[in-house]
Amino acid sequence: MPHHLSTFSSQFSPSPSARYYNSDLSIWLSVDPLSDKYPNLSPYTYCANNPVKLVDTKGREWETSEDAVFANRLIIKAERLIKRAENKIVKLHGQISRAQEKGKTKNISNKQKLINYYNTEKSYLQEGVDNITDMGKTTEHKFHFNISDNTSSNVTQRENGNSEIIDINVYSGFIEETSWHECVHVGDWLAGKYQHGFSDGVLGTFNGNKGAAEEHSYKSEFYFSTRRFMEKGINSPSLIDNQTYKLFENVK
Repeated sequence: MPHHLSTFSSQFSPSPSARYYNSDLSIWLSVDPLSDKYPNLSPYTYCANNPVKLVDTKGREWETSEDAVFANRLIIKAERLIKRAENKIVKLHGQISRAQEKGKTKNISNKQKLINYYNTEKSYLQEGVDNITDMGKTTEHKFHFNISDNTSSNVTQRENGNSEIIDINVYSGFIEETSWHECVHVGDWLAGKYQHGFSDGVLGTFNGNKGAAEEHSYKSEFYFSTRRFMEKGINSPSLIDNQTYKLFENVK
């Protein structure tokens, strides 16, 4: 039955409300929560009888296994970066403690600035992970990564005026980077931030919020990967502001 983006991460597990099977009793305890939407399929059927191509751990809207695997890759990379930042913070705190014990306070302020940087990095990355997770909690939309050679990226409705299927259109030259960037926009849209909405089928912002929304997404992307920023001469998130999007969109 249907599966949604919630199965992106391997940390998710089936719940009793999603077609749960009790192996000890050899009985089904519940049917698929969206069984009424697919009357032509058995409410106990897994992945429309196509488990090779489809995945369905929650019994919600399903996407292809390729989407699930790719999104899981984004989550795993972000969680690895979060762990790295945490390790660096612990190391820096240790260095500060040892320096204070020896009465050497010369470089403590610089180390504290680094701690603040890594804490901010952690915050942005965790928010990104939560974005993808939240995308999976809604049963109102299905998400699909659409990879092309188009150097721009955006989020569009599969059918104009219908948000049931959302395409995350990303650039093949920077697949992970543009996917992460657009997922931040999707997360902001779902959370009601920056007055996101669809106009002519394309996700954007209203009432002059574009600069702030893009600054948020570009900073998040910077912490996730700096690849796209190096050629623009941006080597620090402090250089990213509400005008940065113009460098990437060739806007004057």
